Amino acid sequence: MFRGDYSLYSESDVITYQLNGFKRLYKATGYTFKEFAEHSGVNIRTIQDVVYENTKVTSGTAVKLACALECSVPDLVKPPSLKGALDDIVTELRLYRMFVEQVYEQYGEKLPEID
Repeated sequence: MFRGDYSLYSESDVITYQLNGFKRLYKATGYTFKEFAEHSGVNIRTIQDVVYENTKVTSGTAVKLACALECSVPDLVKPPSLKGALDDIVTELRLYRMFVEQVYEQYGEKLPEID
């Protein structure tokens, strides 16, 4: 299998991934949770959470799991829905607008209207 270049990923990345392909690939290894935790360097509880509860993981953890399974992160990741991504962008823009309005109010100015 192809192992991609993960030099752009780091443990501190805020991005999280839903790993829909992990359970199938993990079971194919035949490892116990303890053995796989030692092999991958990922906490045993995190592995159990991903297998049983399908929790999200950071990009650093996704990279460690992909390397341990000798696959790429995209093999493990469930692609985000477009609607979910757009909702996140709209929320971020609203929060930014609120922040800018507060800054303008501090200086006694009104934020220009957007058409």
